[in-house]
Amino acid sequence: MGALFVGFSIYRLVLVDESRDWPGVDGVIVSSGVRIGGKNNGLVNVDVQYRYTVDGLEYRGATAGYGFDEAPFGSDAAAAREKAERFRTGTTQTVYYRPESPSVSCLIRGGARAGFAIPIGAGLLFALFGGWGFYRLIRPKKV
Repeated sequence: MGALFVGFSIYRLVLVDESRDWPGVDGVIVSSGVRIGGKNNGLVNVDVQYRYTVDGLEYRGATAGYGFDEAPFGSDAAAAREKAERFRTGTTQTVYYRPESPSVSCLIRGGARAGFAIPIGAGLLFALFGGWGFYRLIRPKKV
């Protein structure tokens, strides 16, 4: 589980850096809103859907950005509402896409990297303790 958490966070970090140089095309926001959930409604996310065309093929996306501020584990309600207002349904926005895989896209290039230290560190700790526990489980027992 820890390794998956670390892998997911590192993948997002790579996309943060890559997306800074992605080309952009006009896209249309299909839907936009704020999604609230989690225990005590503590997870607040921008839920945005958009469509765009690259080389004559239409794609759909749902990623505001890859930075820590746009991470799928939530943010504060005011920031989420502000982003939802920025990406109002029916508006034309620039969609940035990965040239070698145009289905990978976002509305905000780059983003905050610093916050990823916490999930990467926590994931490494989970992986370390999980590995240690597994080793203790399978090691030969002294008689």
